[in-house]
Amino acid sequence: MSDNKQTLLEQQLKSYIKAKGPVSVRAFMEACLYDPQHGYYRQGNPLGADGDFITAPEISQMFGEMLGIWCVTTWQAMANPVPLQIIELGPGRGTLMADILRSLQRLHPNFEMLSVHLVERSATLKETQKKTLEGSLCPVYWYNSLSEVPEGPSIIIANEFLDCFPIRQFIKTDRAWHERVVGLDDQENFAFLVGSEVPRGAIIPSRLFNAAPGSVFEFCPDFEVVMKDVCRMAKRHPMAALFVDYGFEGPQTGETLQALKGHKSVTPFLMPGDVDLTAHVDFTALAALAVANGLKCYGPRDQGAFLSQLGIGARAEILVKNASEEQIEKLAAPNPLLKALNLIANKEDFMLQSKVLLKKADVLKAIKGKDAYEVIVLKKRFMDKFFFLPDDETWAVYCSLKNAISTGYLAKNINDEAYFKQI
Repeated sequence: MSDNKQTLLEQQLKSYIKAKGPVSVRAFMEACLYDPQHGYYRQGNPLGADGDFITAPEISQMFGEMLGIWCVTTWQAMANPVPLQIIELGPGRGTLMADILRSLQRLHPNFEMLSVHLVERSATLKETQKKTLEGSLCPVYWYNSLSEVPEGPSIIIANEFLDCFPIRQFIKTDRAWHERVVGLDDQENFAFLVGSEVPRGAIIPSRLFNAAPGSVFEFCPDFEVVMKDVCRMAKRHPMAALFVDYGFEGPQTGETLQALKGHKSVTPFLMPGDVDLTAHVDFTALAALAVANGLKCYGPRDQGAFLSQLGIGARAEILVKNASEEQIEKLAAPNPLLKALNLIANKEDFMLQSKVLLKKADVLKAIKGKDAYEVIVLKKRFMDKFFFLPDDETWAVYCSLKNAISTGYLAKNINDEAYFKQI
């Protein structure tokens, strides 16, 4: 990205503000990230060591492999509908999908019935994804938005996708809440200013009405658009979605808008179009939109706990020769900001589709005859994990047990190393 382009975008924004007045934080963020010619995601590749940030799939293949296991279990819980669409929102370099497909190919007998659908707005990243997924045994399709993806049984994955959605910011004064806007100071530099007053009850949650002066509240209007598209996929077909992102359980005050350049934090006003802007996700608001549109929600959970319960620790033991301690710690270490949220169409619907409801006695019968070590492995690697329906113990045990038996995970005298080599 050239300095000339960034200077031009900055000039364009300042010229607009001089002529029309301050713009909302959302409008400023939208221009910086998605301007058709000079926006951050319209130009070079922002990911990796040479970019501005690194996501979990770029740290280690383990992240994608664990999500691949989650996909297998979820597919099983959906009663194995075929064909199945694996949809990824904001697939980056395609690294995560490549790792997920590797696990699915090894672990699910209906792998050939999969199709991959990638939602990506960046032309540059699309080309990178095509190279990464070249030679894939599944057909791969690209779209500019989720609304373009055809309907059908689907599993949707969105890793660090929502945090790049433009947000609105509001700031509390002594008397009321106001929209926060971006204008110019006396030196014609970008600056945050106080905009128009927000009517009481319009956007600000009631519990925040009396927040201290100077408090900031953030709101992302585009979450509703995404959730409506997700719900569209669930109207006539089985659907499950997993959102993993930096976020919190709101509503709460606090400014999370941040800018990254060369893996370092900088001011959001530095070189518009050449700096990545993100904001943390309010998972409570996201879940409320999902429930309002008829979906079931589970979570959010801390990503470290989510991955640990999927078995990333044991997997790391096999990859220890190729993975550094730093890589493992970055993925599995507790991080209260990085969370995972499960969405499904309807738990009862999936149970009816499968036509199987097991009791604990059935589970005990299924494992009868297996030696003690096999049962321990079964319990540790499957029963205790975060499965598709975590609030229904029997159903989760059934799905994991059937999945384990049907795909040959459990052989006589199995050991961790032999098991995880399969994955």
